[in-house]
Amino acid sequence: MKIFEFLRRIALLLGVGCFLWLWFAGPPVLLEVSRADFAAQYERQYGKRQYGLMGVMELGDKLIREQTNPGSLEAFTARQTQHKLLTAGDSNWAVFYRSLPAQAAFYGIDQPPFAAIRPQIQTLFLRSQMAVMYIPVVDGSRTAHIEIHYRNRPRETKAPTQLLYPYRLRAWLWLAGALLVYFLLPGMRRSGGSAAYSRIAPLALDAMGLLFAAFFFGLSLYVVNSTDEVFGSEFGMSLFLWAVGCAGLILVMWAAKIASYRIMASSSAICVDTLWRRREIPFSEMSEIGYLVRGDIRIGIFVRSRDGRTIKLDWAGLLGFDAVLAAINSAQVRRAEDAPA
Repeated sequence: MKIFEFLRRIALLLGVGCFLWLWFAGPPVLLEVSRADFAAQYERQYGKRQYGLMGVMELGDKLIREQTNPGSLEAFTARQTQHKLLTAGDSNWAVFYRSLPAQAAFYGIDQPPFAAIRPQIQTLFLRSQMAVMYIPVVDGSRTAHIEIHYRNRPRETKAPTQLLYPYRLRAWLWLAGALLVYFLLPGMRRSGGSAAYSRIAPLALDAMGLLFAAFFFGLSLYVVNSTDEVFGSEFGMSLFLWAVGCAGLILVMWAAKIASYRIMASSSAICVDTLWRRREIPFSEMSEIGYLVRGDIRIGIFVRSRDGRTIKLDWAGLLGFDAVLAAINSAQVRRAEDAPA
């Protein structure tokens, strides 16, 4: 039964950790896709404009427009797409082009149809660091272009939440499973003739430790651009936050320790039960027993064995220690004078 106190807390920590990881997990790259409108760009840059009250900026803009020969729309399109074209031999790209909405849409780089040209997209971005690229498609009698923005900071985009964080529904399953294991696995119960801590104490420590650890673990996932950076470029910062969060793990393990702590007395011995071991002290091996005091307050007992060892048993916070004292009194072990704690 003692091991359950450990296992239920390990399950809780793992479940909450998986919940937080899946809650913040998302693709490191998104593609913002739209129909390229070079005619509108051409008009914005070189079309005639009616100026009102003209300042320095307006005069400069007008002068540039008057002195610049933009060439034809085809030449402007060629300049805009130079070194930014992707090769797409599949004729279905024209169908995809016509299916695009008026506003920009977001896709994962591994989603069709972009999964087929993923190596091209990544190679072009890594080689030139250009975040904009184009796919030429034949749409009827003209050549149109699909405009792709390579977004390597997806959380800063306006992509839908289900694309940014696709695993959030699964995250709730991990959290629910962890809570079920924590509350359904049987914990240690105080039996008659034994002293133990109140169940509220380890529960409070569990709550404080879990919140502390979860905050710093979640913070390490929140501040990065994607969870890929946790073990990559931001590993140093993540390691620091995890080290701080370990204080919460210590609290949870301390809760497991006090939840499994028992002092039990029988007609022949005192038994001290901890998380990892059980120690039995027979009355026949005790030379004397006395009270531990702090100031004028008794806070526990000490036992001296016949081989000279002294064992201290603190009853602070323990419930039911009266039953242990009653068993000790009935054993008629020699009483020693009070000793400072």
